[in-house]
Amino acid sequence: MATRVLQTIRETAVQIRRSLAAADKQEAFAWVAQFVTEFEHAAAPERLRLVEAQPPSTGDQRWDAMLAGVVEHLCFHHGLTLPAWTMNPDRFLDKWWFVTPYPSLHASAFVETPPALANRGVFVHASSLESV
Repeated sequence: MATRVLQTIRETAVQIRRSLAAADKQEAFAWVAQFVTEFEHAAAPERLRLVEAQPPSTGDQRWDAMLAGVVEHLCFHHGLTLPAWTMNPDRFLDKWWFVTPYPSLHASAFVETPPALANRGVFVHASSLESV
């Protein structure tokens, strides 16, 4: 039986960049949700390895901020030391970004966004971060 290699945050960033280049934001977001799922199901000793190396830029600061926020959120909830790269100023937005394109969902996203993402100016429903 082959051992499956878990998706790191670096690999996630590369795939998001590829998806964005193809103008497929839905696929880009699916990579984020997949990373969250894999992180949650990883053995405790493996989790830090998945997030410790700074990912390359996705080519879009909004997505870079999202990845840092997701990592901060996951590390907080699993008692892991936060990787230093997540605190780089370019991992925070000056202008808020509501991931959903539907203005009618912005208020609920504002309320439901995990603090680690909201602090960076990224607003997304927490349930959207779970893989379907």
